[in-house]
Amino acid sequence: MTLKENLQRIKNNNSLTVSVPEAAEIMGVTPQLLRAALLQDKFPFGVGVKMVQNEFYINTFRFVLYMEGADLRLNKDND
Repeated sequence: MTLKENLQRIKNNNSLTVSVPEAAEIMGVTPQLLRAALLQDKFPFGVGVKMVQNEFYINTFRFVLYMEGADLRLNKDND
């Protein structure tokens, strides 16, 4: 599946969240890398909370915007 098809699929799912494994697959990274980055606040679409068992939240809408490059378009407009 292409990136565009994967993003359309998760948009059509109408879920508020995307799982770490699914987001990692779409991004082309390992789930471990994505979890580490979320714990370090490296992405604007989700958070990781360090606990006995770490918890992760990825907002579907913000993830799709990020993957479509909306953040880059906004930054370009502000230059």
